[in-house]
Amino acid sequence: MYSKERTYKIEKKDRNFIPAGINEDVQLKSAKVTKSPMGNTFLEITFEKNGAILTDTEYEPAMGTYTTTEAELQQKEDNQFSRMMQILLCFYKDEDLVFNGESFNDFANWVADKLNAADKSILLRVKCVFNNKGYITLPSYAKYTFIEPMKLPEGKNSIIVELGIDKFVRPVVEDKEETVTNISSDYATDTLKDPMSANSELPF
Repeated sequence: MYSKERTYKIEKKDRNFIPAGINEDVQLKSAKVTKSPMGNTFLEITFEKNGAILTDTEYEPAMGTYTTTEAELQQKEDNQFSRMMQILLCFYKDEDLVFNGESFNDFANWVADKLNAADKSILLRVKCVFNNKGYITLPSYAKYTFIEPMKLPEGKNSIIVELGIDKFVRPVVEDKEETVTNISSDYATDTLKDPMSANSELPF
């Protein structure tokens, strides 16, 4: 039977997300290394502002459609290291950031350990953008500054600015439609025209 009282026991999973744009007074919340359902290791960094959340997910760079050479793969790894350094330098001096490791797992755990040990009372200015899938995250580039402490050295101004490549408006992500091929003319005429056919695709 239906029960209004039981509906109140259902735990809500709503989450408030930090909006796209240049956000101030953001705090680092946590970092962890975990695995996806497919078994791929990734680093997850979470930021928070007034209860709203921003999550950045870093996977191991790999060969793929746009990465076909060792040099391109190395460039991806260097880009990822540089981006993580931007975050770490908000809390540490450069000389305090020494990494020794050969694998992405070593690197991800080092970054997570340093971030979890950081002074989380330090407030940050963070640029948040939409990725191609329509999710808000950190920019994927390393050439431009996307994160910095709110409190900068005397005489220094923020260098985080909106760039033409930044997506502050959610992109339209169209649903993929499967193309049906090789439908014979016999099937098209006999099956679709005859709703009583055993192979009819009609919903009645």
